[in-house]
Amino acid sequence: MCCCFADLAIDVPDFLDVSRLRATGLQAGEEELPDLMPPIVLPEDTRDNSMSSTDSPEIDEGAVMQLAEMGFPLEACRKAVYYTGNMGPEMAFNWIIAHMEEPGKAATPERA
Repeated sequence: MCCCFADLAIDVPDFLDVSRLRATGLQAGEEELPDLMPPIVLPEDTRDNSMSSTDSPEIDEGAVMQLAEMGFPLEACRKAVYYTGNMGPEMAFNWIIAHMEEPGKAATPERA
């Protein structure tokens, strides 16, 4: 396979007007998406001691293990499954990818 590079000049304007691409709100036939808020997670030390273990959210361990097999830290996998509301490993994977750069999320894959 051969690649060739051509030395050519392209005229580019100094100012590029993108105002026509700016959103103008809901259009005819569109409907607003619902606001999906992640569950509120309180640190253990601020939780009410009267809460029983049945109040803690259920986490799909199968989805957690699928993500862990991809090389992500177990805690990051649990957070991803929790914050996506147990909607499956694909949604949790997308959450991990979206939050990899955030400090404290520990979502970077572990290297062997």
